[in-house]
Amino acid sequence: MTLNKHVEYILLAEFDIDKGASLKHQHPTETGTDEHILSELMLPDGAHLRAEDWTIFCLNQLTPDPDQQQIVDEEHKSPLLGARVKAMAICTRHQYLHIYKPVLLLAMEKYFENPTIEILESLYEAVNSMDLSRMPKFTWHERQILRASDNRTMFEEMFMDSPEEYDDPVDDEARKKFIDLSSGHTKRSRMLGKDRHFFETKIEYEGIKLPIKIPLTVNPEEVGDFSVIKLINTFTPNTNHYPGSLNPHHPHLDTPGSYTHPIMLLLNALLTQKRIIFLGHGHPSGEVANYVLAACALGSGCGTVLRGFTERAFPYTNLTSVDDLLKCPGFIAGVTNPTYEEHTSWWDILCNISTGKITVSKDLEYVRGRKGSIASSVKEEAMVSLSRSPSMNSYKDTNAQEEKKMVDTDAEFMQGVLSAIGAHYGETSIRAKFQDYVLKFVRLADLYEQEDQASRMENSCIQDLDVYRQISKLKKLKQIPDDEVLAIYEAFLNNTITHRQVIEFLSYLPQHQGGLSPLGVGLFHSNPLIREKALELFRRLERSPVGSKFIQDLSKFQKIAYERQAAKVE
Repeated sequence: MTLNKHVEYILLAEFDIDKGASLKHQHPTETGTDEHILSELMLPDGAHLRAEDWTIFCLNQLTPDPDQQQIVDEEHKSPLLGARVKAMAICTRHQYLHIYKPVLLLAMEKYFENPTIEILESLYEAVNSMDLSRMPKFTWHERQILRASDNRTMFEEMFMDSPEEYDDPVDDEARKKFIDLSSGHTKRSRMLGKDRHFFETKIEYEGIKLPIKIPLTVNPEEVGDFSVIKLINTFTPNTNHYPGSLNPHHPHLDTPGSYTHPIMLLLNALLTQKRIIFLGHGHPSGEVANYVLAACALGSGCGTVLRGFTERAFPYTNLTSVDDLLKCPGFIAGVTNPTYEEHTSWWDILCNISTGKITVSKDLEYVRGRKGSIASSVKEEAMVSLSRSPSMNSYKDTNAQEEKKMVDTDAEFMQGVLSAIGAHYGETSIRAKFQDYVLKFVRLADLYEQEDQASRMENSCIQDLDVYRQISKLKKLKQIPDDEVLAIYEAFLNNTITHRQVIEFLSYLPQHQGGLSPLGVGLFHSNPLIREKALELFRRLERSPVGSKFIQDLSKFQKIAYERQAAKVE
């Protein structure tokens, strides 16, 4: 039997009221992660209070290679007496974690009956024997078309259904004796009855065939079976108006002022990489994890616009991992321990699932200026830009009008979202609204950057050349065609005519980064035309009082080469 690497590891942890949490089994090998941390994550706070629970946590967030990140999907159960709690987990890179829940549940039942490593071995073999060879590989655009379509037969032609799904040995034997006029129609009707938003396969475990439906419309930042609608409903006030809160004002979070809808405040926090905690004291850890995963989808535009949210996600964590958590900038974490709420220095935004309130930490600094990430530097401008339409040309007349437009923008968007939820629109439709919103924001941010760069270029003495880019080529590229190198030096010569142009040109060559040394390489080029142009450029720079000082700071090797070649010309 051929095994695929759907699941990397199977883990088994136990909690004993006398000994505490411990990791008992790791199959097929050890994960390399600290066993104490693993056992604590597998047995979350309050697990002993529930007959069963289900949660998700991530491994290797601090590993530079994102391909090494693994997602752990687990089931834990408590016997009736509550003296011992066991948890079984799988480690996988798949996003569709929920498909493993039925087989994990069966394996847990088996392990309670017979607590041996053989249970983990058979589970490992079963999940990795799942056949995905016929699952279609959609491109990004194909996936978006399928995602937005209600047609169950979309991309039907890309599916190769296994003959065994339709062929029955009993029917085959009957056809040898009788003429069956309906068999072809029956086979085709079964095929047409499938929903092509999913790929249907099975996991065979201990003689039981478990049907599996794998979603085919999942985007990169969407992990697990979460609900954006539930996230919105939880943190939306009961009233239709948002008179504000006691939270301290912060320009990255409540751009329209105190009228910012809580979900928009959360979205702004995600876009500006704030540290976010979802607190669910008394809630199952799996429920808390789903809020974290929904927030990751929200901020990323449902995986179609931005990346990196799941790399900073800790769907479930506890106090034993707080040091690692605080090392991760802009984390999005789920916790059940109320201690986190008291330590306001640990987080910037706290979302309390029990109360439905989002709190801004009093320790969150107001960072002035325009430095930092694109999101933080252009949020105010982009949010204003979202309000632009032919009927809104006068929003700059007064500050009050400007603020009102921004309030209207967010309020109208959220009102549209809430109306759609009230009209029972599906999860995909609500996600699409946030996908469109984040896409518009990023495009406006990009437009702002282009306009800002253009305004700088208008005040520049060198209008038709990206000096920084050309110098970077000479610094970093190992092999550049001679024609391109020659064109670069000619462009430098054509744009260093006036004194102001020379000064601007030299500003791209800071002396603490080597000064003219990237250009000095041209003095040694094998092509005589390039050597000639490099020499001409250096002689022109030397005629400037500032440029002559750059020449004097050349390395001794380059300086001698320049002086010798200049002497030959003279």
